[in-house]
Amino acid sequence: VGVVKMMRQLIEGRPLLLMDQVGIGKTLQVVGTLCMYVAFRRHFARYGRFLGHFGKIPLAVAPDEPTADIGVDPELCLFGHSFGVVVMDEAGKLRNLNRQWTCFRELVKRGHAAIAMTATP
Repeated sequence: VGVVKMMRQLIEGRPLLLMDQVGIGKTLQVVGTLCMYVAFRRHFARYGRFLGHFGKIPLAVAPDEPTADIGVDPELCLFGHSFGVVVMDEAGKLRNLNRQWTCFRELVKRGHAAIAMTATP
């Protein structure tokens, strides 16, 4: 059930926060979801719709935004790329505004969807 819910969130481009106790399998659940996501995206690219009941979800694609020329070749840095899904493990460390938080926020802007994982205290 968790993977189905996560797939719906990813296809709709909505962020996810996966929280559970240590050792429950959050990472495996996310890896399984990402494998399904790749298969679904390939199916969509080939047939123009998603599989099964996910085929009823409309998909809007935004055009690429222009980037400012800051003197750095965007192809040589992480922020010069776009991503399907951005995943952050140990998201609890992002509770303070710091460089990690800023980096994750900027990567999420360049992705279609985001998954954050953390263990519950």
